[in-house]
Amino acid sequence: MKVVGYLIWGMACFYVIFFALQPDEKKVVENTLEDCVPLQYDFKVISSYQNRYYNFEGRTKEGRIVKFKLPQNWDLDDVCSGDSIHKLAGEKEIYVIKPDTTIKVSLMAYGEEI
Repeated sequence: MKVVGYLIWGMACFYVIFFALQPDEKKVVENTLEDCVPLQYDFKVISSYQNRYYNFEGRTKEGRIVKFKLPQNWDLDDVCSGDSIHKLAGEKEIYVIKPDTTIKVSLMAYGEEI
């Protein structure tokens, strides 16, 4: 009987941890918009690396060295040293300016454009 009780308790814990505690999609989209839309960027990339965030070291037009952690709600995998990143506050898009083209990258949540 103890084994059955432990199994039921384990299944209940699994349900709570993996389903009941997960934020709903609407709340995630709302938090993403609240966190990402007010930000403003305008710098040329010197170096970058990726972990939970896109981490960039760059140079502004004024010549200052800046460091930014951008959330992975934008797909910035193809950004290289020498590219520029530009975003105005209030917009949902980031512009990646490469030497020969400009790419508009939209804000994403759950793999879909917001």
